[in-house]
Amino acid sequence: MTRIQTTKLDPAMQEALRLVADGERVVLEWNGRAVAALVPLEDAEVAEAAEDAADLEAYRAAVAEQGNAIPLEQYLRRRGE
Repeated sequence: MTRIQTTKLDPAMQEALRLVADGERVVLEWNGRAVAALVPLEDAEVAEAAEDAADLEAYRAAVAEQGNAIPLEQYLRRRGE
């Protein structure tokens, strides 16, 4: 993860970070289009935990679905390839 000292940011970005530090979410626009969001670190941590839980659930479903799955090499040997 990249870290930037806030003293190197322009005043508008410093103000945006102050808002985020106060718990607000800030959307950044580039050429009139929303391209990023600044969110409090706690929000990002909650989102990361939710993503990790979804990944774990998908992993468990894939493992349960394997059933009689065999490695590709074994399959190819059975076919004589």
